[in-house]
Amino acid sequence: MADQVLSGKQVANISEMTKNSLRGLGRELSGKTDDSGKRLILDHIFAFVGLAGGVGTSTLVANLAAQLVKNNRTVLVIDLNILYPIQHSLFKIKQEVETKDFFSYLTGECPLGEGIKYPMGRDIGVFVANNRGLVDLLDSDTKDAATALTECLERVSSLFDFVLIDCSNNLENELVNAALYKADRIMAVMDENIECLSNYNRMVGAMAACGIDYMRVKTIMNKRTSIQYSKSVFSDFNIDLVSVLPFELGIIESGLKGEIFSVKADTTSRNAAIFCQKLKEIAKSMERLSGSTEEDIED
Repeated sequence: MADQVLSGKQVANISEMTKNSLRGLGRELSGKTDDSGKRLILDHIFAFVGLAGGVGTSTLVANLAAQLVKNNRTVLVIDLNILYPIQHSLFKIKQEVETKDFFSYLTGECPLGEGIKYPMGRDIGVFVANNRGLVDLLDSDTKDAATALTECLERVSSLFDFVLIDCSNNLENELVNAALYKADRIMAVMDENIECLSNYNRMVGAMAACGIDYMRVKTIMNKRTSIQYSKSVFSDFNIDLVSVLPFELGIIESGLKGEIFSVKADTTSRNAAIFCQKLKEIAKSMERLSGSTEEDIED
C-alpha cells in the first residue's frame, strides 16, 4: 500500500488534537474537569516555617487561608507550631482542656474528624493545637507521631484544595521534619533579623541531608522596615523571594485580630492596603506553584 500523504489541513488537525489531548491530560492530572468547579490540585500541601521567633508566620498562614477561600478554594490549616500554637486564637476557636485537637490525633486519642474545627463555614478547616498536656507525650513517642502526621496529610490531601501547615521553627523536631518532607512546597517566613539568614542556611542544609530538594523552598520577607537586605544577600543564599511585606503596627494588630479582610483600602492606611494586596499576590503565587491555575495548564 502506498504511503498516504497528509494534507496541510490534516496536519493542522492532528496538531490541534494533540494540543487538546495534552490540555485534557493536564486537567485530569490536576483534578480539573470542565463540568465541575471542584479542583483537586497537584502540589497543594504548603508548610510555612518561621526562620526565627516572632516573624509573623502564624498570622500570615491564617490570613492567607482566608484569602484562598476568597479565591474559591477550600483550605485546611494545621497548627504544628509546637512551642506557641495560636491558630485557635486567630480563628476565635474556644480553647478548652477537653477539646480534641491535633495533638490528640497525633497521640491516637481522637479520630481525624473530631480534631478539625470549622469556625468560618466548611471552606476553612482548622486543626488546632491547644492541648499542651500532650506535648511531653509527643516528645517521648515522636516517631509514631511523625507517622501519624504523614498519614494525616495523605488523608486530608483529597478533602481540601490547600493544606497550610503552620510549623514551629524548631528544625530539629522530627514532626517538623516530617511536615517538611511531606509538603509539596515550603514557604520560609523571615524578617530582617540576621538570625533568619543563619537559620535559612541551616534549614536548607538539613533538608539536603534528608534528601529534600531545596528548590521547593520559597521565601516571604515579612515586616520590612527602612533597613533593607541588598539583592546580593538573597542571591548569595539562593533565596527565592516570593513577596516582601511592609512593617506597620496597625497591620500586625489587624492580622492578629483577624480583621484584615474587613479593612477597606479607602478608609485605612496605605500600608494596610498594601498588605491586603500582598496577600492576594502570595495566594496567586501559591495557586501557580500548585498547578491549580488555568494558565499553567494552557502552558
